[in-house]
Amino acid sequence: MLRKFLTSATRDQFWQALRYTKPGGQQTTEALRSRTGEVAESWEEKAELIQEEVFPKPLKGVERKAQEEGGEMWKKITDEDIREALFNQ
Repeated sequence: MLRKFLTSATRDQFWQALRYTKPGGQQTTEALRSRTGEVAESWEEKAELIQEEVFPKPLKGVERKAQEEGGEMWKKITDEDIREALFNQ
């Protein structure tokens, strides 16, 4: 039934159906625990913890060498870059 609806739905009907399937209101995530045992409860603490885990700091000397050789692999990532990547998918 859903497949039949989606194959014949207009663009507006499709997006309306998607809105019906998404949970409403703001959702929260549980507290996160770091490898060292620290607990992150606020949005800022969680964002910092995720940033540290997903984007670890390069070993000493590696960042300098990468910057000397050029390229974008070691480009600095800002909080805004992370926010945009997470919420604009």
